[in-house]
Amino acid sequence: MTLEKLAQSTALTISFLSQVERDAVSPSVESLQKLATALRTKVGAFFEEDERKAVTLIRKAQRLRRIDEKTRSTIETLASGILDIRMEPRLFTLDVGGKVRSSVRIASEAFGLVLEGKVEVVRGKEGRLSMEKGDSVSVRNPQTWKIVNTASEKAEVLWITFMAEV
Repeated sequence: MTLEKLAQSTALTISFLSQVERDAVSPSVESLQKLATALRTKVGAFFEEDERKAVTLIRKAQRLRRIDEKTRSTIETLASGILDIRMEPRLFTLDVGGKVRSSVRIASEAFGLVLEGKVEVVRGKEGRLSMEKGDSVSVRNPQTWKIVNTASEKAEVLWITFMAEV
C-alpha cells in the first residue's frame, strides 16, 4: 500500500506516516489503531517481530483517556498491553462525588496510591478504607472494588492492577 493510500484510509498525513516509517516519530495509540484498521491487523502486530522492543514510551498527551460524565471520573491508561505485560497502571481523576468501579478481569493483585484528595476504597464484603494523599493500599484478588471521592475537591489515584497468569 502506498503512503498516499494509507493516508487516505487513516486521515493521517503522508508526512507523518513517512516519519513513522523512518522511526523519526512514535505514533500515538490512536494513530496505531487507525493504521491497524486500515491494514486489517491488530495493533500488537506492529510489535510482534521486533524482539528488541522492550520499552514503550507513552507521552502524557498520548495516553488513552476515557471521560465518564455520569460517574464524574476520568481514567487514563498509563501503559498499554502491546508489550505483553501483566501490569495495568491507570490514573483515576475523580471530580467531587466521582467514582470508578472495577471491570471483570482476571487479576491477582492491585496497588493504589492517592496522589491528591481523599477517597474511600470499597471492596466487597471487606468494607471501606478511607485514604488521603500519600496513603497506599495493596489488594489481593481485586476483582470487585470501587473508589469514591469523599472530599469537596478533585482526587487523583494511581491504580496498578497485576493480571494473573493464564
